[in-house]
Amino acid sequence: QPATRRNPAERRALTMPTEQLKARESHSSNHSYGPTAKRKTEASSTLAGARRWLELLRGSSLTRARSTLTGGVGYRDLTPTQYETSLGWLMDSGLVTAEGRPVWSVARSDLSIGVMVLEAAIESARPNWLPDADELVLDSPDLPEDLTAAAVALDLERDAVAGCVHHVWAKVDNERRAEVGLAGELALLHFLRTLPGDAIVRHVAADSDGYGYDIDLVAQGGSAHLEVKSTTRRGRLVFYLSRNEYDVMLRDSCWVLLVALLDEGRDVVALGVVDREWIRSSVPLDRSARGRWQSVRLEPVLDAVRPGLSDALPWLAEPWAEDHPARSGLLGGRPPAWFPDGGLGAQARSGG
Repeated sequence: QPATRRNPAERRALTMPTEQLKARESHSSNHSYGPTAKRKTEASSTLAGARRWLELLRGSSLTRARSTLTGGVGYRDLTPTQYETSLGWLMDSGLVTAEGRPVWSVARSDLSIGVMVLEAAIESARPNWLPDADELVLDSPDLPEDLTAAAVALDLERDAVAGCVHHVWAKVDNERRAEVGLAGELALLHFLRTLPGDAIVRHVAADSDGYGYDIDLVAQGGSAHLEVKSTTRRGRLVFYLSRNEYDVMLRDSCWVLLVALLDEGRDVVALGVVDREWIRSSVPLDRSARGRWQSVRLEPVLDAVRPGLSDALPWLAEPWAEDHPARSGLLGGRPPAWFPDGGLGAQARSGG
């Protein structure tokens, strides 16, 4: 099974980040349907209650809304305790203030309340299918079970659910790429400065994004302009290349695209180089002078990534011992699945 695919059964349930639900799960063993089913049921009731609270709070006070929910016809399928849990979750999620008023963005938004509630739920829960939502959800005819239950609770159609997922995925993906990207550049700077030899390393991206690369490296009479793409994911390598970075690659023979795998402590544990010709053959074509792509999302095939630095930068590797980890690209732990042969080749070269 390809590393980029996951069994839907392995996707974590979309759960609410409330202390009430976490506490209640510890007592769920007394119920025949067990903790997982208990939590899914409570998550759905929390979402349904949250939607009703927001519908009422847009036009009435907290006291009147509570009175309607606890005594009004059509609202009695949920208990007062469940409604209070929903209100607590809305406050935790930032959709309602501590005084029980919808925040300005909720009160004035043109989005449906169900959409706002689902987006808040996905963003706060961060289910484990979210990083791959572009593949597992948006490109799939079947929604994860937890997302389907949430859609039913909020009375949302599939297109609306897909829109929620895409919005949250894009936001979280952008935030994570920025954080991991900077961490990778700093970690690689530190690593390069510890290599044998008298390398001069400069973080040019700290001064400007206009260079088209991140690190300027000079050593042993050679030089390289390193564009760094970092990831924390062993099973899938996806990165974005700007038009400026690509144009610099075309005219700069010293330009090299490095991919770095970071561990939880943001240290580099694997290094590889992406083949320039593969990049050239994979970017889209400009169909006219009036339309140019400015950024492209790339997911390299296995043979497009060469583990280690010695092949791409042989002059840099001259002072290294034969078993230096920068030659194999494995600096710690097991190899990533996006290394050739799932990392087995690099592992063999490193003696693993």
